Amino acid sequence: MTQDATIDEYSPNIRISRVQAAAMIGVSRQTLANWSEQGKGPPYIQAEKGAGCFYEPEQVKKWIEEATITPEKKRAESD
Repeated sequence: MTQDATIDEYSPNIRISRVQAAAMIGVSRQTLANWSEQGKGPPYIQAEKGAGCFYEPEQVKKWIEEATITPEKKRAESD
């Protein structure tokens, strides 16, 4: 699996790095780190404070789907 892998290439049982999660979303690693500090972005796993964090590809995919604004969602918000 390459760092530029698509969402569907990930096994549901693996964890990916912040760099890989950022690539899935289309933002920089730093943006994803900033979002994490602000309580935004997809859920992540951090074993202990200061240690690296990891993401589950399915959780990242779910977050992307929930963050995607469709015409239907836009209409529902305005009703």
